Amino acid sequence: MALQFKFEKSEKYVIIRTTGLGKELKDFQEYAQAAVDYGEREGCRRFLLDETGLAHETSISDSFDLAEWLLQKMMANRVDKVACVGTPADYERNKDFSLFARNRGLNYRVFDSFNEAIDWLERDLNP
Repeated sequence: MALQFKFEKSEKYVIIRTTGLGKELKDFQEYAQAAVDYGEREGCRRFLLDETGLAHETSISDSFDLAEWLLQKMMANRVDKVACVGTPADYERNKDFSLFARNRGLNYRVFDSFNEAIDWLERDLNP
């Protein structure tokens, strides 16, 4: 099954709920491109990724390549913050990806709860 994603716009960030099985780098590139495009259309630079319904079958090498690709896309669109909440089984993989992304300058963090992710996303926002 390919990835499916639904977008919701809250007052302060975009919520992206993703489900399915990601097997290839291109699956995640399509997901990321759709997110960036939606954020640009809505004038939003903060993202909450709900990946609790997503399964990964990509390699660490693909994660590294995705971080490189994602940095270019998100920096070009001036993405401010990305918070990701995934499954417990994918937590370590997501943490590795977060490290790759942060080392390239993207403000990307992984959380195990939505409350923590939202608190971080909303920090430093002007009222």
